[in-house]
Amino acid sequence: MPKVSWIKCGFFLSSIFFLASIAILFDCSASSATTAYGWARGWYGQLGPLGSEKTFSPVTIPLPQDIISIKVGSTFGLALDASGRVWAWGRGMTGVTGRESPPANREENYPDPSIVPGLPEDIVEIAAGEEVAFALSKDGTVWTWGGSNTFGDQGYGNSVQSSVPPKKVPGLANIIRISAVSYHGLALRSDGTVWAWGHNSFGECGVDPEVQSSHITPRQVQGLSNIIAIETGYSTSFALRVDGVMFGWGADVSPVTYQYDPLALSGETPMAQLWAASFNGYAEDIYGQLWSIGQHGGGCLNANPQCESTTTLQRATKVPSARIMEAGHTVAIFCTPQGTLKALGSNLYGGLALEDPYAQAWDPIDIPNISNVFDVDANENTVMVLTGAKCHAQLDSGLSTLFVPKVNVLGRAYSLKFVSWPVEGYPLGFKLVSAVEVPVGACGQEATLLNLGGEVLLHLPWIEFEGRYFWANMRIIPSGDGIYGVIVGAGEL
Repeated sequence: MPKVSWIKCGFFLSSIFFLASIAILFDCSASSATTAYGWARGWYGQLGPLGSEKTFSPVTIPLPQDIISIKVGSTFGLALDASGRVWAWGRGMTGVTGRESPPANREENYPDPSIVPGLPEDIVEIAAGEEVAFALSKDGTVWTWGGSNTFGDQGYGNSVQSSVPPKKVPGLANIIRISAVSYHGLALRSDGTVWAWGHNSFGECGVDPEVQSSHITPRQVQGLSNIIAIETGYSTSFALRVDGVMFGWGADVSPVTYQYDPLALSGETPMAQLWAASFNGYAEDIYGQLWSIGQHGGGCLNANPQCESTTTLQRATKVPSARIMEAGHTVAIFCTPQGTLKALGSNLYGGLALEDPYAQAWDPIDIPNISNVFDVDANENTVMVLTGAKCHAQLDSGLSTLFVPKVNVLGRAYSLKFVSWPVEGYPLGFKLVSAVEVPVGACGQEATLLNLGGEVLLHLPWIEFEGRYFWANMRIIPSGDGIYGVIVGAGEL
């Protein structure tokens, strides 16, 4: 092999783009059929036709078998299929299902999922706010429907807008990721900048709330650059920079009531993945450790028995092997490497899948009859999961092929395939042989490409090898004849 030389992320990204340009669009439904489940509160039909107002056991939601992502609003559900179509169901009054209720019956709900009309059929990511839905098209435009726009959560610029059909959010272009939970939204642009709109009572849009309590059009969040991932909490925003620094602004991320300037939350250890819940933020570092910040009422993941709020990142010691994290107001849901579900918190809304509304679990309990989970989402009242696909890296028993279904490369998502290749000075080396762009909304977890002081590191949160699971870090090395990766750290989960 020719002598190698070090690179920066830009060079690696351009190489990925070259490989992707000659690849076929990835279809994650090609090898497995997926199934959606939901439980907890279903007042508005958001649990589908088999659900009820209080559903304490998971029920199936009748969706196609090629669903790759699922999201939960306060009264509705959204799903994205492998063809780029969006499905919606639940409350009809706000138009968030994409269907107009008859004027004589504005309270009609729609428990049966159907395709949202008026959207492009190349959607790559979906997001669900309180009563508003968003979809990101492959061309970088963002579409929205539903909601009242009271706080500017639609991003339209005024509060007099029809909720259906879907409309483009003005002022957003070249967007590669979106996120929404309550009444504010975030968008990540291809240049690494972050844009926010909607409710701003705690500075979650990056604006001093004493000056402006809501922002009705998208604005750039100052002080952020080279961002590769974004997440929204109820009144909080999070972002991950390409060097592994995690930022937070809004509620519960500092002792300051109105933290509208993005604040670096992580220390010397680089973070590689983000998740957010109603009142909590979560992160995984490059050594496979989980961290949490916020009120902890939706899970109490650290060792603090009082579940006190914290404005600093703390180790999430109770769920050391989890990767797919989600939480509502009172419960935290997480997935094990084996694809099973666990939960902790309060069963006030039924999130623990127990019939007793007063039940509590401050140590993880199993959610029965659910396996092969690859995506999880929860809101105030409802939990939904997708099962049936593998989103984690897989290494064959002969150490000859490493397949990574989803990698965050500067905010875009790619499926990568490596083959075993000798690299001088390293016991385990690979060569990149294919890179295929995939929808950023596919799967609930992803590997992440980081630039740590000029060293390009690919963090793999889960690798399945002979029935065992590991985290690993791969150093990326370019050469005149290709791109190589060598394992420089790993640990069993």
